[in-house]
Amino acid sequence: METPSIQNNTRIDVADVLRGLAVMGIILLHSIEHYNFYYFPESPPFEWMKFTDRIIWDGLFFTFSGKAYAVFALLFGFSFYIQNNNQNQKGKDFRLRFLWRLVLLFIIGQFNASFFTGEILVMYSIIGIILPVCCKLNDKTITIIATLLILQPLDWGKLIYALIDTSYTPGESYPITISV
Repeated sequence: METPSIQNNTRIDVADVLRGLAVMGIILLHSIEHYNFYYFPESPPFEWMKFTDRIIWDGLFFTFSGKAYAVFALLFGFSFYIQNNNQNQKGKDFRLRFLWRLVLLFIIGQFNASFFTGEILVMYSIIGIILPVCCKLNDKTITIIATLLILQPLDWGKLIYALIDTSYTPGESYPITISV
């Protein structure tokens, strides 16, 4: 008797589930924002309703917002790694194809931005350029770059500048003076 062969599934189910949960959380939040479900009446009939609305609003954003966006961003990089690794095993370079995908994502994001102002696809397409640039670097170099970025030198520079110049207000750019 022959046993039926089980087809080899090369997809990572956990990544697909996490991506689905992240997209669900993002869609839920965008639905609340985009369809104005967060409108709170100025004078509700009962004061406890104002409190309840605020708790529900803050609770949804605390529960889903940061986590959904973080998981989605993590899976964006993870997907690049999987695709790049699979193409490297076949002896192909995936970086140019990924850059083309980023161009398409940028175009789709621009189209989506005409309907929704909180556009994230354009940002993914621009920031995603760092993936093909850094994918061939060794672990030590990536660690140094990550540490430098985590330390946020621009913000430290603004802090030091604000301590030196008391008229500086956060949020404005550095004054550029060019003397000839």
